Amino acid sequence: MRILEFDNGEKTLKVHYSNWDKQMAYMTFDECYELRKAIAYLLTFKQFDDLELIPNKFSIQIKNNHINIFIIVYVGFEIEEYEKAKSHPNCHLVGFDLSLLDLVEFKGFKDDIKIISNEMVTTTVELLTNNELVNSLTSFKQLSNI
Repeated sequence: MRILEFDNGEKTLKVHYSNWDKQMAYMTFDECYELRKAIAYLLTFKQFDDLELIPNKFSIQIKNNHINIFIIVYVGFEIEEYEKAKSHPNCHLVGFDLSLLDLVEFKGFKDDIKIISNEMVTTTVELLTNNELVNSLTSFKQLSNI
């Protein structure tokens, strides 16, 4: 994997993915630990700590000693990462786009892929977090006629 680094003197930006949406997803998971916890909770109904984030070539991996989550971000996962992913204990393959299941590349294991929506993740974050900003935004969303 080729990693580009940009340094503006204050902060270094590491670019792991050529698609900016995929890169932004990685950066969001990196900056917002609650998102990682929410995804793990949605898959297991257990709360985990110490969830590490790993940028693989075709997936974003969230893991600790008890769980391994592979968020599929590119076709090619089935060739280069699937077998290795399945060898991990408590492995979960995740996609955020339902059309992922229609791709011929994933037909051999599409039943193993769990589709999660952004709304499911953000709602789970709202329910599990003690973050003041998130709690305020949740309260604001529930207001009507203001």
